[in-house]
Amino acid sequence: MNDIKDKRVLVVGMGRSGEAAARALHDGGARVAVQDSKTEDEMSPQLLSFLKTAGCDLYLGRTPDDMTQFDMLVLSPGVPPSLDFIRQAAGAGVEITGELEMAYRLGRGKYIAITGTNGKTTTTSLVGEIFAEAVSSSFVVGNIGVAVITKAVEASDDSVLVTECSSFQLETVSTFRPEVSAILNLTPDHLNRHGDMAGYGRAKANIFMNQTEDQYCVLNYDDKLCFALGDDARARIVPFSRLEELELGAFVKDGRIVIRNEEGERYQFSTVGEHAISKSSEDAVLFRQSLGKIAWMLTVDEHRTRELAGQTEKARSHGKRQNILAENILPTEGEWYAYQREVYQCLYCMARHKISGAEKRESL
Repeated sequence: MNDIKDKRVLVVGMGRSGEAAARALHDGGARVAVQDSKTEDEMSPQLLSFLKTAGCDLYLGRTPDDMTQFDMLVLSPGVPPSLDFIRQAAGAGVEITGELEMAYRLGRGKYIAITGTNGKTTTTSLVGEIFAEAVSSSFVVGNIGVAVITKAVEASDDSVLVTECSSFQLETVSTFRPEVSAILNLTPDHLNRHGDMAGYGRAKANIFMNQTEDQYCVLNYDDKLCFALGDDARARIVPFSRLEELELGAFVKDGRIVIRNEEGERYQFSTVGEHAISKSSEDAVLFRQSLGKIAWMLTVDEHRTRELAGQTEKARSHGKRQNILAENILPTEGEWYAYQREVYQCLYCMARHKISGAEKRESL
């Protein structure tokens, strides 16, 4: 765990992630203060009770007069770094960071980090379900509704945290380094905060800025703004496309999803019906299928993939339904389990023959 004992930390914003950060920092021995635009009368009584019992300094409905008293500010995602008192702290040399970054520093585990303008939640949900079957310990966290730090501090070194990352969360990372990162697409959004598309893209690109050559970044080849972000990545780029056949990555050909590895070998999967790649959510639908397979094949070993086949059959025999796909594109139960079996069989083959990163890596 990163040493924060006795550091003076101001947590800005007492929403879900701010509260979680304050609790984790207090448990780690930091001297915690909190700031929120709400007054004491507007705060949750339970949260207020915790903050007072923990001995936190409270700046509720106001900001601190002296920002130099703090070693670090931890911003909630909804808090823009451009606020005057935050800029004052930054100018005085105070570290400005966020809850996602603190989760990475204080916790353990390996990260699969997913961002993009659209489709993040659907993709994160499916990848989370895949890892729930693939590893003994996994969590679905982030912008999907669970503060990352709440699970990171519970995680073991072998846990996988499938993390939906917003541009607001990525804006304040500095050392965050996922094993697999992914950017689904990039269209104008939150420009009032990021200024322009270049600023928005820079925030999204933070998802891979610390990755190394033995890690992976999955990018949308059809979205040229999105794919161009990869020019600055050191990670191995794995593209996906609905429109073009690729030398490496995932693409659609003759109504089937094809994954081509670095040796040029191909693995094909049935789609979940033609409608699944023709709606306005086409990128998310294709991506949730291809990314799940790509991310999984980079992290599981042969022993685990053998176990997965049995787990799938057991789930099917009990009629288990994975209700995580987007509305109006749900496959039938039979289609869903057929799809799952295809994934397991493909990954078993990849692990067995140690194809393109499917072998167990010491860095994981």
